[in-house]
Amino acid sequence: MLNLHYEEVWLPVQIKSYQVEYIHSWWLRVNQSNGKVILYLHGNGINIGANITHASRFYQLGFSVLLIDYRDYSRS
Repeated sequence: MLNLHYEEVWLPVQIKSYQVEYIHSWWLRVNQSNGKVILYLHGNGINIGANITHASRFYQLGFSVLLIDYRDYSRS
C-alpha cells in the first residue's frame, strides 16, 4: 500500500448569500518550509481516492498535494 499520511480538510464555499457548503479534500503535506503545492483535480466520474496513486508521485517529488472532491462527488 502507499502508506501516505494525509489530513482530511473541509473547505467552506459560499454558494448563496449566508449559505455555506463544504468541499471534501485530502491534504498531503511535505515537510519543507519552501515546498511547492499542487492542486489536484480529478476527472469526471471518480473521486479523490481513485487518484491517490497519481498524487503520490507528486508527493514523492517533494510537492504538497491538495486533492478535492467536486460538489456532489464522494463526501462533498
